[in-house]
Amino acid sequence: MTIAGLLTALTILIPIMFSPIRIPVGLTFTATLAVHAPILIAMFISPWAAAFVAIGSAIGFFFSAPLVVAARAATHVIFAVAGAIMVQKMRGNGMSKLILVWLVTMALHAVFEAIVAGSMTYFAFEHPFYIAQAEAFTTGVGTLIHHSVDYVIMLVILAALSKAKLIDFKFEFKKKAAL
Repeated sequence: MTIAGLLTALTILIPIMFSPIRIPVGLTFTATLAVHAPILIAMFISPWAAAFVAIGSAIGFFFSAPLVVAARAATHVIFAVAGAIMVQKMRGNGMSKLILVWLVTMALHAVFEAIVAGSMTYFAFEHPFYIAQAEAFTTGVGTLIHHSVDYVIMLVILAALSKAKLIDFKFEFKKKAAL
């Protein structure tokens, strides 16, 4: 519970503190480095921890970014809970589990953020449909890349937390047989 609380605090603080170095692209997409790492780490604690940390992300963006960015951040709950359930249900540890969790959460993350970006561009900002499609595409592709970068950051932190026995995840990799 303590780690989940600290991760939630980080997801609130990162968008606020790093807003000067946020990378905007188009009308609806921004990238704030490492903002997803606490959410991704929380997936290895429990679905509840992942949900609360993801909600913290939306709160952080609500206070530091345009409404469309906060709305996109609210969708983090979907990929976080799905990823946490996957982590719990999958047997064993190791690279195959990490890759599958990365691929599924990355796809969910990109799809739902693209839906929010396209919908808000069309309905809230009243831009033509082709601009909404472009915003959805830009946000989706940007999210795929951003999620992947933050996933690598998360792996480094997860390895340290696992080694310190703060999170129960073992990096088990099969050794190649010597010839």
